[in-house]
Amino acid sequence: MKRILLVPMWTVVLLACASGQDHPYIFNIGGGPGFPVGDISDFSNVGGNFVAGGGAHLVPRFGFDGEFMWHSLPPKSSIVALTGAPNGSARIYSVTGNLLVHSSGENKLGFYGIGGVGWYHRSWELTTPTLALGTTCLPSYVWWGVICSNGLVSSDATLRSGSVDGFGYNAGAGITFRIADSYAKFYAELRYHHAYHSGIDTQVLPLTFGLRY
Repeated sequence: MKRILLVPMWTVVLLACASGQDHPYIFNIGGGPGFPVGDISDFSNVGGNFVAGGGAHLVPRFGFDGEFMWHSLPPKSSIVALTGAPNGSARIYSVTGNLLVHSSGENKLGFYGIGGVGWYHRSWELTTPTLALGTTCLPSYVWWGVICSNGLVSSDATLRSGSVDGFGYNAGAGITFRIADSYAKFYAELRYHHAYHSGIDTQVLPLTFGLRY
């Protein structure tokens, strides 16, 4: 994993040393805190996020990029306790295609807007408790993928691990600060992601800091 992360990191560092000439490609890498919003904020604490991507300029000031995002969703201890498990964890991965509109790369301070659609995968684990048929179904059980009917668990559920997949969208904006005379920039970005998942949609708001070219 460390070797995989070193490749995009060194790529951005080398780009930071490049000249200020115009370029056809887009690269970014960053990370920061991530905030659960909507219904999942009842189940998850603030986590962390990592994102990396690359693409190309379509026309001046407009571009397209593909991005990978990892966002942790640490469950609240009170929610884990309701299942009878001693510990639990969760996270979401995404692969998205995005359109990017930005200010001139020649300016020291810049801004951009970004948005797109993609595939989102949420997964979780619990230390193995078992919910028996007919157990009263709590709202938090939906987060763990338990199937309920008429307020009761409708089948024996061994809560160890699980996942859901779905499509979703994202939209956000950021500011950039150009490094010396290159087109490499430090950036800060706030972006909303909404994934349509069975049981409960996943909505997160990652705040990301990193390098963009």
